[in-house]
Amino acid sequence: MTLARTLPGKVGSYPVEVAVDNGPAKYANGAVTLNSQGTPIAYNVAPDDLVDAVANRFGFFDPSAQHPFKAGLDYLIAINQVRRGSNMTLYVGDTLNLSADTIATVGDINGTVQNNPPPSEDRPRP
Repeated sequence: MTLARTLPGKVGSYPVEVAVDNGPAKYANGAVTLNSQGTPIAYNVAPDDLVDAVANRFGFFDPSAQHPFKAGLDYLIAINQVRRGSNMTLYVGDTLNLSADTIATVGDINGTVQNNPPPSEDRPRP
């Protein structure tokens, strides 16, 4: 598995990560939208998808964290907080944001776009 690249900056208390599509996998078979540079920025949820499998597909995994998979899942939650809240229940057809650059413009939950505050640095990192 190729891990997401880390860039300078933060999303809440998490370093900015650039998603890498490791390809469809069990429980992460949805369609991906790429930006003009070919970087994944959005994911369309498919039947039977699980949020942790989606995080893993895009390399959101922190091998230095005490709980590496949880750290990746927490980052995915953080970059979706504005438009989805902290609810990561997946519905077929949902759009998940995959980029720190599109936090305020990409994502929905069950067809609804929320307008929540962005993640704060107060949230402890796992």
